[in-house]
Amino acid sequence: MLHRMVLSARSAIDLGAGSLSGPLGSLLTACMKASIEDCLTGEMAWQGDHFFLVLEGDRQPLLRYLASARQDARLTGLRRLEFGPVDRREFETWSVGRRAGQAGAGLDALTAGEVRALIRSIIGENCLATSPRLIQAA
Repeated sequence: MLHRMVLSARSAIDLGAGSLSGPLGSLLTACMKASIEDCLTGEMAWQGDHFFLVLEGDRQPLLRYLASARQDARLTGLRRLEFGPVDRREFETWSVGRRAGQAGAGLDALTAGEVRALIRSIIGENCLATSPRLIQAA
């Protein structure tokens, strides 16, 4: 059965200039690799020191992804905001983007719906990478 998961976390690594060639680059590579291998689709974005993620796929790969994220020292304050079945996918690919500048007030208290909207906004402004189509959206 198809599920959706929404996560937020704070970064424990530098996200500044040149960070894509360091721990941030390895984090993004690991996220994209895991998504592609398990046919997980969705979007990941960051603003300031906050990461936001929405993923869709089968339940077990999502649970493995969550367990891995909880053990990742590059993330702190991981929050699972949503995890449940959905009728259909919203995404055919996995994309990542960023919003320049400082984190806004209240990012730690966003709901799952607010996080999904924020991610869409960030990806629309500055998408850094998108995987090839992983599935046909239903």
